[in-house]
Amino acid sequence: MKIRLVACMAALAALVVRLSAQLPVEAQPSATPLFGPTLTVGGIDADKWSEATSDGVRLQVKRACETPYSVQVQTDNSHLAVHIGDVLFVSFESRSTSAGGGTWSMYAQHSSSPYFSYFGAQGAPGEKWSRFNVKWVADKELPAGSMGITFHVSSRAQELEFRGFQAVDLGHYAGPLPFTPITYVGREPNAAWRKEADRRIDLFRKTNLTVHIVDSNGKPVPGAKVHIRQLQHDYEFGSFTEQPLVWQNDDGNHYRDWFLKAYNKATTPMYWADWGWENPEEYARYMQYPQWFKAHGIRIKAHVLIYPGWLYMPTRLRQFEKDPQALWKAMEKHIREKLTATKPFGFVSWDVTNETRDLKDLPKVFGSEEIYPRLFKLAHEIDPKPTLFLNENTILTNGGKTEPQQAEFERMIQYLLDHGAPIQGIGMQGHFGDALTPPTEIWNIVDRFAKFKLPIQVTEFDLPIQDEQAQADYTRDLLTAWFAHPATTGFTMWGFWERTMWQPQSRLVDKNWNVRPNGQAWLDLVKKRWWTDTTITTDSNGVAAARVFKGDYEIGQGGTIRKINIVLPTNVNFKR
Repeated sequence: MKIRLVACMAALAALVVRLSAQLPVEAQPSATPLFGPTLTVGGIDADKWSEATSDGVRLQVKRACETPYSVQVQTDNSHLAVHIGDVLFVSFESRSTSAGGGTWSMYAQHSSSPYFSYFGAQGAPGEKWSRFNVKWVADKELPAGSMGITFHVSSRAQELEFRGFQAVDLGHYAGPLPFTPITYVGREPNAAWRKEADRRIDLFRKTNLTVHIVDSNGKPVPGAKVHIRQLQHDYEFGSFTEQPLVWQNDDGNHYRDWFLKAYNKATTPMYWADWGWENPEEYARYMQYPQWFKAHGIRIKAHVLIYPGWLYMPTRLRQFEKDPQALWKAMEKHIREKLTATKPFGFVSWDVTNETRDLKDLPKVFGSEEIYPRLFKLAHEIDPKPTLFLNENTILTNGGKTEPQQAEFERMIQYLLDHGAPIQGIGMQGHFGDALTPPTEIWNIVDRFAKFKLPIQVTEFDLPIQDEQAQADYTRDLLTAWFAHPATTGFTMWGFWERTMWQPQSRLVDKNWNVRPNGQAWLDLVKKRWWTDTTITTDSNGVAAARVFKGDYEIGQGGTIRKINIVLPTNVNFKR
């Protein structure tokens, strides 16, 4: 027993040394451990094998499981309370002996149902040990025992190791902390994919605009200067909508100004939950958001018609868990009410349902997945104008190592089509972490789903990493690769302002409305590089031409010009 105790103390000493090496000297006195140093592996024995090591854990996931959390690497629950403003710092090492490396998603989450996440990270370790550091500033009070950290590891068959795990509360420490530098294949300025992206963007996102100018007698006017000014993109660049849109203060003004400056599309919340549609205050906001967007000419998408899991549905519906007829009656009533109430807003699209891979309560109640085509058909019957999307997570993320998730999403789309569902769009969430998917792999994934000949969109993009330069570079490169693929029609941020964003570290503008590097990357592409504002001059025949981005334009004329005839290409509109 004495020997074992000494060995244990030696292991703890090694962990303290390793953590101290990561923390600045000034941060060490305030570092209080949040969890024990031991990690455990949970899941069905048939799916995994694991063993403890001297300072960590080694495991094998035997097969790709139905969910990425079927096998988990876990801490115990938090040993102390966390207060608003506390800085939490997590540090550990990981590696994988699997061919092509491994993948995991880390979540610091509530320790009991619902297991909502406070912060997280993603990793794609290779055969050499890699250090991962994660920082979070608490934005809520968390009692002792209310939080645990888990690694979801069963998205693929793989071998993983973790060692030296430590998580500490640093109080209100304001100094610097180490972070894991991040990179990805294709980041280099001269990467071959960039030239191909430019070629595709010119081919698929631009068109020829020809202007014929004649005077009052119908004669061509040579040498006339015509200003072509873009007003709007045909492509959808959007963001999720949050409460500041309706705040009547300086922050509200800034929020609305940024929306008008950066986006032409808004995703408005329409959650059917106790805290959503059924909450009178939230319902009132749900109705205010699209009113403002419609008045300002911004296209509107609604998210989401029906979640397929009890976790995101009104709690009163659980009484119908054994009564599918009564549950359908309640769902149909809500869908008719919601689509009728929102039809005047002219939504361009709806997420009919979301995350069917992970949330399976509705098929359990109704006995099959046929409930999904039923939802699509009802939505289309009530309002046939919006494009109806199926939305799913973990398709583009985790370094692209999402083959099981892609296969299941592909199967579900095909199932809907085979059963006559009017599915009209494919939505892929984009909640990225440290494991960044190379642009060329993004193209490979989109290619796989392009066979359905449905518009494909990134519906929920955020990138909560500490490496600001990598964050800006990947925002630029993912957006570029996405815009360049002809099967895509839109890209939506999941918020932009630090104070109200779901993942504040993803912010494009900070709490004081300063534009961050990733926000500047967005503006540089959407409103500069991919924007047409030019003056052209007519030739001897009174003709001028320009290669322009598809969208809405204002055509300016001056001098003695009396008439402009414009040859309008597809997807270009203009105002005189």
